[in-house]
Amino acid sequence: MSKKENVCCVIVTYNGTDNVEKQVREYSEISKLIIIDNGSKVDYVSFLESLVTKYDFKLVLNGKNLGLSRALNQGLEYAYSNGCKYLLTLDQDSFLENSNLEKMISELESDCKLASVGPYFKQQNETQYVNYLITSGNLVLTDIIKNIGGYDEELFIDNIDIELSFRLIVNGYKLAQVKNTQIIHKIGEPEKSRIFRIKYYSHSPERFYWMYRNERYLIRKYYHSLKKLCIKSYFASVLMVLKVIFIERYKLAKLKKIFKGWKDGKRIKI
Repeated sequence: MSKKENVCCVIVTYNGTDNVEKQVREYSEISKLIIIDNGSKVDYVSFLESLVTKYDFKLVLNGKNLGLSRALNQGLEYAYSNGCKYLLTLDQDSFLENSNLEKMISELESDCKLASVGPYFKQQNETQYVNYLITSGNLVLTDIIKNIGGYDEELFIDNIDIELSFRLIVNGYKLAQVKNTQIIHKIGEPEKSRIFRIKYYSHSPERFYWMYRNERYLIRKYYHSLKKLCIKSYFASVLMVLKVIFIERYKLAKLKKIFKGWKDGKRIKI
């Protein structure tokens, strides 16, 4: 059996694009594949259903948006129940060639403390240990993620990947970006500052709410065990606020959501 056949690939969709078909073609024949849709509009659901008639994969329609973390846990349960050793998580708007998988699996098997590996955004010629990996393109050991409790469903969207990375570190595991791998990944919406004419990537005010709500939750949850990482994360969030104030559009709407998210993050039970 090819190592790739021991992989379960999960893609979570929500009113996505036809980029998903490219990923389905890439993974439906070499691994178990599950697409979990979080309440997309009728047209997109119809598109996903049309893919099922052409490719071999499981489609789960949640009917409503249960959150990214809940959908990822559905994928984790599917991988676990089907005896898949590895779980690969992909966003609906990214793309990872399956040729990266062998390299990532080999790296994961090279160190018993490695539980999570991912690709680079631009290829590098050396593997390096890191403090966190993004969800898209993340290859994890199914049993370990299952044993530490899966994906944190307090985080509806955003920071799910950071929380999982921190929890793995606290439990004594390591994470790494693997040499000679690359993912194509979309980071927010491209915009240009009206005053400074600076190009940047941004998010909607609602997305800023979740970012800062969950940021505060993470800091509260891990400050005593991962103080340096939490302080670093806090200052990164401060810089993001300054970016909103001086560069981004819709400043007031975004700042209001940031304030509300930060306030609500204090109320989440740890």
